[in-house]
Amino acid sequence: MDAEKLPKSLRRFADKIADIEDYRSGDEGFWVHLASGWRTPDGETHSIHENTITECVREMKHVVRCTVRGCCEKGDWK
Repeated sequence: MDAEKLPKSLRRFADKIADIEDYRSGDEGFWVHLASGWRTPDGETHSIHENTITECVREMKHVVRCTVRGCCEKGDWK
């Protein structure tokens, strides 16, 4: 994702982010969909869902490389 399109605090993670969705109007916070090859540390998802950007940044610090063969094919995160 183009770093310029991200909130400033997430720009340093641009290489790890495929897309970000803002659902604050529906009281669902933010969804950060990770780029192919990245996952959350628990290995259960390729997205981060938090109420605020600050919380998303905190979680992005823990993102790790995805090593599961075939699970990170382009488009699997949606």
